[in-house]
Amino acid sequence: MAGERAYTSTLEATGTEHSGLLCSRELAETTEWLCQQQKPSGEIPWAGGAKMDPWDHVHSAIGLAAMGQLERARAAYRYMVETQDDNGGW
Repeated sequence: MAGERAYTSTLEATGTEHSGLLCSRELAETTEWLCQQQKPSGEIPWAGGAKMDPWDHVHSAIGLAAMGQLERARAAYRYMVETQDDNGGW
């Protein structure tokens, strides 16, 4: 649409690809951080050593998938299926 800002640009000062919110380095660092948080079970805790919150867990899994970490994302989704209570909660 006319007047809309393009979300992909290059930061002239650093030469770093930029998506509008995070540069490529920040995306890589965030992805690595999420990978480090994920437990072998597939669980991604809300915060280091804290409980798992389904909302944040799924958003983290979406982020992993968007960044090409498909096996880690699948493990996170499997964790949700395997730990869901009979009443639909977690």
